[in-house]
Amino acid sequence: MRPCRLAALTILYVSAAVCVLGITPARADVDPALLVRQPDGAYAPAPLVGLPGTVAEQPCLKYNNFWCLKGTQWRGQTKVGTHRLAVFADPADAARAFAITLQAYRFKHGLSTPTQIMSRFILNPGCLKGGRSKAGCASMWKLVDRHAGRLAGALGIGPHEDTGVFVDRTRVNIERARILFREVAHIEIGTTLRVRDSVTDEGLTRAGISW
Repeated sequence: MRPCRLAALTILYVSAAVCVLGITPARADVDPALLVRQPDGAYAPAPLVGLPGTVAEQPCLKYNNFWCLKGTQWRGQTKVGTHRLAVFADPADAARAFAITLQAYRFKHGLSTPTQIMSRFILNPGCLKGGRSKAGCASMWKLVDRHAGRLAGALGIGPHEDTGVFVDRTRVNIERARILFREVAHIEIGTTLRVRDSVTDEGLTRAGISW
């Protein structure tokens, strides 16, 4: 699927802006959706080619689905890949799907803390319903705790405190939303890569969520 991302009409408009306004065009050799971690820990634009194989071959990365969402009917989804993962042509549509998922967690199911969000996101129905004491679920709950702790730390809260992402059903605190999107993507595709805030912002916009 990668690296093609822009529709022809978008390219036409961008080209026109470059010619008329003198805007410096985006580099053709870097990924418009991702940053890559440097040796000093900082993040810089990710190359379209040349990433380590263990990074580049991840299904969720190849599917432009940085949150590893499953499903069959997301807008912008082109097919279903391995492990029932959704395949997207545009990562912003995957961000939209993740935004809608979080919106449902918060306003349909009342899930607002890192532990609640990670429980729903990670656990199978049996472990979710059976709780921590259910046979065979201990390792999954440890994973929930680890990732909830990571998310809480990034947001500067405890794992059982409200993330503070949603102001109401259609508005978010954008800085906190960007952190949440970024950290869950880190969980799914690793810390070598980082989702650009512009992808999060566009996904929220496509979901009808403002800030």
